[in-house]
Amino acid sequence: MRSLSRSAVLIFAASALAAPALAVTFGPLQKSGSTNSERKGFYLNLSNPYERAFEFRVFVPPEQSEIAERIRILPEKTWLNGGAKRRILVVAGGLEPGETLDFTICAERVQIEKETIHARVCSSLSASRTDHRSS
Repeated sequence: MRSLSRSAVLIFAASALAAPALAVTFGPLQKSGSTNSERKGFYLNLSNPYERAFEFRVFVPPEQSEIAERIRILPEKTWLNGGAKRRILVVAGGLEPGETLDFTICAERVQIEKETIHARVCSSLSASRTDHRSS
C-alpha cells in the first residue's frame, strides 16, 4: 500500500510539473481541398488553452523549408486571451494545373526563456489544382 501511495504522489508531482506544457489547440488536424486557380486557402482554428493571455505563432516547420515560400499564413503571430480562439488563414500558392501540394502547418505558444518543455501541434494540409485541360 505504501508503494501505491508513493506512486500516486509521483504521478501527481509529474502532472503538476507538466501542466505548463499544455499544447495549443489547433485544427482541424487534416484538411484538403481543390481549386481551379493557382492559390488554395484554408481556415484553421487556433485556441489558447491557458487561463491567461499568451502569444502564439503559426509556421511551416523547418523540415519543409523548401516549400515555405509557397505558403502564406495570416497572421503568423497573434496574442490570444485565456480561453480565446481565432481563425488563421493559410494560403498555398503557385499551384500548377494537376498539382497536389501536401504540407504541414504548426502552431505553438511563443517560448518563454525559462521553459524546458515546448509543445507544438501540427495540421496536415493538401491543396490540389484541377487540371484545366481535362475539363
